[in-house]
Amino acid sequence: MKFKNNEHEVNYHSFIAKDDVISGDLGRESFFYLIALNTDTARHINKLYDFNNHSIKSEEGPKEQFQTDSSKKITLLAFNLFNGYSDENNDMTPLSLFSIGNDMEYLLEAMKIRLL
Repeated sequence: MKFKNNEHEVNYHSFIAKDDVISGDLGRESFFYLIALNTDTARHINKLYDFNNHSIKSEEGPKEQFQTDSSKKITLLAFNLFNGYSDENNDMTPLSLFSIGNDMEYLLEAMKIRLL
């Protein structure tokens, strides 16, 4: 698994441990990989994921005040890889999600975690 930097790796392992993810749970592994990638989403993980119920906060998460254009795209892709989530605005198109720029290789890495 390729990490962007030390913070990305530390956050990923922290989230995996906090949720007690079973090895091979590819939906959660790819979700936490992406959420850990972005400083904003990592900092606000509890606004995106309910660790008590082991579920995403799909209704409110993408609309949270902290969200930037990039963090929202990462959130939407993470939600989609977690459970097939799609929003009402159809913001899940590959073109819209992959227009983040510098983090493209990590978005593809998350997809490899989930799909390969």
